[in-house]
Amino acid sequence: MPNDKLNLSLDEELVTYRRRRSRTDRKAPYFICGLGGANRHGESMNVVEVLAGLSPAAIKLFSAMLKTRVVESNLVLREQLVKNGVDSRSVDNHMPLLMAVDLVRRISRGVYMINPMAVMPPNGTEARAVFAAAASYLASGKN
Repeated sequence: MPNDKLNLSLDEELVTYRRRRSRTDRKAPYFICGLGGANRHGESMNVVEVLAGLSPAAIKLFSAMLKTRVVESNLVLREQLVKNGVDSRSVDNHMPLLMAVDLVRRISRGVYMINPMAVMPPNGTEARAVFAAAASYLASGKN
């Protein structure tokens, strides 16, 4: 490039560099949904088949859980569900059905986790470990 178009004097130089644009919202507008396949991490859950067997109210609760989940960990807080318009009675009535088909597990009081083999969070390895630990805790009968 000629200097006269850039208006640089003889004692000036043009320095350029590249940098990544910072994005405030890195969350994708979609999620990875299990279709029943298997890979080195294990076998995923066929979410479409499981949802087809549920009642409309249970599907509505699961949809609300997907909207209010913490994307990085698949954790859902009961108070966030109620805050976002889900009736607490609906949570009481339909959460056991979601837990029976293993879409959701209770981690602690008021904290639930969506099965990472059904809906994959960005850090799937850690989420699978937490979900498995919740299963072994429930199997021991301490909950």
